[in-house]
Amino acid sequence: MSLDGYSPCPGGRGKKIRFCCPDLVKELGQLDSMIENNQLEAASSLVETLQKTHPDCACLLGSLCAIRRSQGKMEEYLDVATRFFEKEPDNITARTQYICAKADNGMVRDVFDLLIDTIEKEEAGKLSGMTFGALFTVTIAFMAEGDFFLAIPLIKLLRSMQPDSVELNQMFFRCVTNRECPILLKDVHFKMAVPADFPETEKFKEAMQLAATGHWKQSRALFQELLPLADQYAGILYNLALLSFWLLDDETGFELLDRYAKDTTVEPEDAMEAILLKNYLSGTPWQDEVTDLALVRTVTNFDECLEHLLSNPRCIPIPTDQFRNRPDGSPPPLKAFMILSRNPLAGGEEVTWENVPMMSWTMFLYGKQTDREARAEIYDVREGEEDAVNEFLADVCKGLIASEGESTPIRSESWTRNAIVPRMYLGKQNSLTNDQMATLENDWVLKSFCPNWLNHKLGTLNNRTPLEALAAGDAQLELCAAVTGLEDLYGVAKPIARACDELRRQLNLPVPGPITLDAKAIAEKGISAVLGSIPMLRWKRISLDGLDSKSLSVILETALLFSLTDTILHAATILVDRPSDDMRVEIRTSVFDTLVRACAEAGDLAKAEELIAKACAEAELRNLSDGHWNLLDLQMKLITGNMQEAQALMQHVMTAHQSEQGVMAELTQLMMDLGLLNPDGTPRAVPGAAAAAPVAPPAAEKPSAGLWTPDAPQADNAAPSKLWTPGS
Repeated sequence: MSLDGYSPCPGGRGKKIRFCCPDLVKELGQLDSMIENNQLEAASSLVETLQKTHPDCACLLGSLCAIRRSQGKMEEYLDVATRFFEKEPDNITARTQYICAKADNGMVRDVFDLLIDTIEKEEAGKLSGMTFGALFTVTIAFMAEGDFFLAIPLIKLLRSMQPDSVELNQMFFRCVTNRECPILLKDVHFKMAVPADFPETEKFKEAMQLAATGHWKQSRALFQELLPLADQYAGILYNLALLSFWLLDDETGFELLDRYAKDTTVEPEDAMEAILLKNYLSGTPWQDEVTDLALVRTVTNFDECLEHLLSNPRCIPIPTDQFRNRPDGSPPPLKAFMILSRNPLAGGEEVTWENVPMMSWTMFLYGKQTDREARAEIYDVREGEEDAVNEFLADVCKGLIASEGESTPIRSESWTRNAIVPRMYLGKQNSLTNDQMATLENDWVLKSFCPNWLNHKLGTLNNRTPLEALAAGDAQLELCAAVTGLEDLYGVAKPIARACDELRRQLNLPVPGPITLDAKAIAEKGISAVLGSIPMLRWKRISLDGLDSKSLSVILETALLFSLTDTILHAATILVDRPSDDMRVEIRTSVFDTLVRACAEAGDLAKAEELIAKACAEAELRNLSDGHWNLLDLQMKLITGNMQEAQALMQHVMTAHQSEQGVMAELTQLMMDLGLLNPDGTPRAVPGAAAAAPVAPPAAEKPSAGLWTPDAPQADNAAPSKLWTPGS
């Protein structure tokens, strides 16, 4: 870009260069060219030279900010941007560079108020490039923090100005598909159904319009003027609460949500969801955090101690390979053990929830080093379990491990979140069918988790147990919110869904009923508008059977986007029996993918192969490639150990679909997942060797009941393996 004296000042002063820096026109042109051609070191040197004679030049400060950021020198960028902003706080370039520098340096909350002020200085819905860029940077920073509750409305604001931006659409997709984020935080909307006789309808609409364009402070001011009318429409309280949270005023937000939930005009389910939202924003739906500790104990005789551990059936050796080559260069443990709650079951012994051992702690043994004695490090120790650990060490290691030592807090986590995942250990001798495993998990959740949870103190119940709150009779909505949070986060697992039903029964809570969509409203407004009026947290209760394929397709698409697992499976189960011509190819593919995945996870491989065959037949009728389905069929054959047919099918895919780039990419990824190829595509094994089941790509799934076996070590909070499918 060529600069001359009549070009706008790049320093943000709103003048032409000839009226701002008339003696730097040539140099600024050179500087602009250097930056454009990525000659950053030369540009930096030129700025530093020019600043000796022009120390307060906004053009030079703005350019230096851009250079430091492009160089990745974030601390220096922050230093320059801070000096620039302190000199010229009303300069748009100085303001936006300062906002970006703070956000890039992990201090986004420090400048969020300044960002909103900057947005509100501009015309609603039309931001300058610099302000848009600052908003984009702040949004990225909130996403990096995992604050999707704030990132999503900011992305919606950005998309309202650039609806066709691929990058913004991808950002939105990453947020709403995140399985760690509760549905309630991904699907937040203002309350807009003001009564027909509401006296300040126009002011309400103006407040809503300001909120939609990012003028959140101005919108909040108008809603505060409407507060005296909250007795006529409690939605004012809810809307004001959302704006308060978005403006980082959590204290006011919590107070307003409390008022909304207690308002007698608010529907009970709306009130319960407001309480649940408050709980999510406070930390967890239960506020029952406990601390996990790491204990360090000195070992007086390493070899003898190791002999005792190896001979004790409660101590299961685990590999130490993953702990080698540590970044800090420290020696890895010589041995590692998983410590069980009781002895493993004997081969053939009946497995019940009462006798199956649980994984209690993890122990690492280190030999003597130059600067420290031999030691044992014990992890996954819940605060309060230290005495149990010491008792175990004294019993098994015969005093060879000290009973006292360092105790370091590692992390705080929800007691409920930890307790809902049974860390069962079956061992190699006890294999269960899918039905037996389902029964075991179901019994454990209903007979162990539920009674323990009902008698566990929850912060959201004022540090009372659910049974104590039930007896007091003053916390029905809070109890509903606690169970709904459990269902929202983990209810996709059938045993946990049954546990929620059982908890509602024992706590005398209402059971949410089915939701029937209004056919007339769908005809008049469209299915999307009707769905938009129903919180996604309730979608699993929508009756879908009477809907046409077009409406079901819309529901399936939205449910897939927001990872609404129950709704996805329900819609796909209905659509698979509908004529394929009633839906787009992409929808039909999603239907089969969903059902094949569900059948494979349930262990019904015969049904999965039946669905794949049907998908292949439909592809042939519609003159479409069946490569995708061949790959799914290949996985089924590998899972069942049918290696001869698997090899033949793999050869068929490589021959018949070699010109289909997408299919070959999926095949390559599958072979990497199976360990047959290295990441660079070179072979690792010969087809026909013993093959494992496909390994699922890592995903942030909601934890569900699972068990550990010696052949499949996994992290404490790992989700069970899932069938890999192309594109998953």
